[in-house]
Amino acid sequence: LGSDSAYIIENGKAFSFALDKPWFDLHDQPAQVVNSGNDYWILCKGVWHFNTVSSKVSQLSRRNLAEMKYLNGFQLIEDELWIATDVGLMVVNAYDFDETPEVYTHDPSDEFSINYNYVHSVYQDKSGLVWIGTANKGLNYFDPKWENLHYLFRSESNPMLPHPLVWCATKTANNQLWVGTAEGMALFSSSVKKSFQFQRTALSKELEDLESIRDLVFDENEQNLWIASGKSGLMKWNFSARKLENYSEKFGLNKEMVDLEIDESGRI
Repeated sequence: LGSDSAYIIENGKAFSFALDKPWFDLHDQPAQVVNSGNDYWILCKGVWHFNTVSSKVSQLSRRNLAEMKYLNGFQLIEDELWIATDVGLMVVNAYDFDETPEVYTHDPSDEFSINYNYVHSVYQDKSGLVWIGTANKGLNYFDPKWENLHYLFRSESNPMLPHPLVWCATKTANNQLWVGTAEGMALFSSSVKKSFQFQRTALSKELEDLESIRDLVFDENEQNLWIASGKSGLMKWNFSARKLENYSEKFGLNKEMVDLEIDESGRI
């Protein structure tokens, strides 16, 4: 992504297109690209869809979203984009931006509505559960089978999370849930059934004390957990050695990390 254009190289062929009419009044947020087949979705001062076969570019309309100031990230779930904003969770047809998006907000009269409108992150695990991190009310989780929301949140009476601002969440093959917050990391063991019971598991003090955990990514064999921190930079936790290594300090990298991906070759 450039400042006003997007560039894609697919199977040796290059594509480029302008990001026309961006939403300039949005606050700066990390840009993001999601890909499925020949389709690419770009979040950068707005939301765009580009198809490399038709070369068609479409932009999501801002109708009914005049109050929105933050686009915090998105996830492609089946044929829909689930978009984290400061005015609720927006769900839109990924292939037809002409359809009016659904915006899910907190409803005090509905215990199964999202529990806070400011959404920071959206993540779908391999079992199909959708995890929704908020700015002040912890973590929501949605089970498509039951079509309602449940919560993991931080309060004086329910200190399940280190902090109510949740940046990210990810799940391992053995059903462990890792959650990154503004003031530390939490680990839960979860055999998610109708009762939705979670048991918090103790972590190394090194991990629990990390601040501003913006992203968590496991390598292919889940031997290492890569951590993006907004204060400490890029780090790796090795499970067998139980050792935390700071790559920002080791290689002189930026200490404000916000996003991680691992490619098929294992590169970060």
